[in-house]
Amino acid sequence: MSGGPAGPPGPLPDDADQGEEPAEAVEGSGVELTKEEFFGVFRTEQAGIRQALAAVQGGDKVNDDLDELLTRVQALEVSFTRIAHILPAYDVQQYRAQSKDMAAEIAVRREQLAPRKKFSFKKKTPVLG
Repeated sequence: MSGGPAGPPGPLPDDADQGEEPAEAVEGSGVELTKEEFFGVFRTEQAGIRQALAAVQGGDKVNDDLDELLTRVQALEVSFTRIAHILPAYDVQQYRAQSKDMAAEIAVRREQLAPRKKFSFKKKTPVLG
């Protein structure tokens, strides 16, 4: 038989074994990260997003600024999804929750700075004719 088994499979990596394989940080970038490097990148970007969110002021560009922050959160989620297969399940759960929390914080800040106009019925004036 040609193409037989290449040998016995090695032991499966577990959390203590740290059997890491690099994962691409950003799709198509060619940059690969280990899980420790990813954790550092995630925390740094998370701090940057939260700092920028605190600095957002009301005004004409408030929605644009908040949309940019939401785009950063989504990009962080995409990079997280790409590396999630090498992370422990607990870390996957924690980082997903943190990503959702950041998106929720942006939504709360949007409501504070640029609340939606509430719908109300207006009394029509009768047309005299």
